[in-house]
Amino acid sequence: MCNILKDILQNITLGDPLLYKNMAVFPIISGELTDLNYLTLDEALEQEKITFEEVSEAGRINCIKAINKGPEMVLILDGEELVGAKQNRIINVSILVPGKTTLEIPVSCVECGRWSYRGRDFRSKREHAFYRLRSDYYEDIQRSLKERGEYATDQGKVWNYIRAGARAHSVHSPTMAMSDVYEHTTHSWQEYVSSFRPIKGQTGFLVMLNGVVAGIELFGKSETLKKVFEKLMKSYAFSAMDASKPSQKYTFAKETAIEFIKAINSSEMETRPSIGLGEDIRFEEKDLIGAALVFEENPLHICAFRM
Repeated sequence: MCNILKDILQNITLGDPLLYKNMAVFPIISGELTDLNYLTLDEALEQEKITFEEVSEAGRINCIKAINKGPEMVLILDGEELVGAKQNRIINVSILVPGKTTLEIPVSCVECGRWSYRGRDFRSKREHAFYRLRSDYYEDIQRSLKERGEYATDQGKVWNYIRAGARAHSVHSPTMAMSDVYEHTTHSWQEYVSSFRPIKGQTGFLVMLNGVVAGIELFGKSETLKKVFEKLMKSYAFSAMDASKPSQKYTFAKETAIEFIKAINSSEMETRPSIGLGEDIRFEEKDLIGAALVFEENPLHICAFRM
């Protein structure tokens, strides 16, 4: 499986970047890498094919239950947010949920001031964990996998990111919810998001903030990217607006982006069975860390972050 990942990264094409203020988005063209049929999280929820609920009446902060009622597989991406039930959560790891299956999935809380039911099910607000939060909890998950074989984050650090985001933008949230921070800063991050759109044949992107590589997201087919593009852009845009220095000019060198991709290919990779279908590949190299989900040689989601 690691060889499949390396072959893909060696053969992608990096397009010219789209720019807005201190953020650059390089489109990635790889060709269609899979014809596998599956639903995204938001599609499955809209079609009422999948539901999410607490694992028990009492609930567990780091675990919820996914119930796929339809025959289709459902792709859930790490960092996607689900709101409701006893508190809002983000998914810790990308998962391909089989049809007609119930799975317990690892999550992190992004609403530290509530532990009471707000409805029995979860729903989506089409939001993703802040980019910097994701890049940080990847390190925690890597450590947890090595020590305990669990996809666990440092919950205290996750809450600290939400608090810091709320403080930085003077957001008052009664339950300190990440969704409230996004809602009250829409005017700022929307300026970035509206500046970027996927091009024909694009299957992924690489983001640079302040002239430095932030992360890369790559999918098996362009259709999937189109469906999740805006919510992923929002997560990077939130970090971009915090890092922006209007008086400073930045250089976004394609060579720097290419070197980051080469570094992924030279990293040490470790493969293990995924929580759902397929295999979970973890890798790290000096100042980068990432993961990939592959099912029967079909790449579904590859992402990496600069630490």
